[in-house]
Amino acid sequence: MGALKGPYGAIDGKSGHPGTPHNEARDEVWEELLTIMEDKHDGGDLPEGVLRRALARNAELVEAFSRAWPPLNYSALVGDLWRVPAYLRLCAPWLSPDEVQKLQRQDPHAWTTSDLPLLDAARQRLERVGLTNVNLASLSINYRTPEEVMAEAEPVIRAVVPDANVPTSIRSSGLPVVHGSTLQLGSILDTWLAEHDDGTACVISTTDAGHGPFLATSRARWLSPELVKGLEFDLVVLVDPEGFGPGIEGAVDRYVAMTRATRQLVILTSP
Repeated sequence: MGALKGPYGAIDGKSGHPGTPHNEARDEVWEELLTIMEDKHDGGDLPEGVLRRALARNAELVEAFSRAWPPLNYSALVGDLWRVPAYLRLCAPWLSPDEVQKLQRQDPHAWTTSDLPLLDAARQRLERVGLTNVNLASLSINYRTPEEVMAEAEPVIRAVVPDANVPTSIRSSGLPVVHGSTLQLGSILDTWLAEHDDGTACVISTTDAGHGPFLATSRARWLSPELVKGLEFDLVVLVDPEGFGPGIEGAVDRYVAMTRATRQLVILTSP
């Protein structure tokens, strides 16, 4: 892992404790990055915790960190071989350019029986570097996600994983999940930002922000489902969530995206 550099300072991939699995070290590095930035702040005295909370909600910083230290998943690693020619050439330098091109797929996760040894090898390799637990630890109580959001998200994951561990939310925001048309996106964001002096909103979509009536600001971001894991926003707007992908992976992405909301969830579909 290289250094994460930019206007926020720099932190290298060795900042986690030695031997810590990549995905677990991600949280350690994030906390260390926030500490470094707090220490460098010279803008006067602020109440304790204010600057750290502001940095943790800075969408540009969050997005840069997510790209620099993405969570590892063995199926995603193998899938990248079939959609990124440079990765396949690096792993199989004996293949000709024509052979590399022939192995590329429109859907990198359309697995074949020939992929099974690669998936198993990738899983074992990740286990050797510390990613040994492929199952989520049981969590029975959810303190962060409102019960209104969990009521919408739970059926999504149980439809594909009936015995999924879905924690019970113990708080209510009093705000129902809103369903509407993608044509309402601009007005929904404008209204929410006007009614709330602080807080952050995030539009989660597989399409680029330039395809809609949206201008990213310090309080409103547009991210893909892959980049929102571990993040949270006061308002989350999902755009055409059924397009996040098929099967279990698509359902997991929809579930994770929904549960990023700490106050309100809006789900928009194309007319």
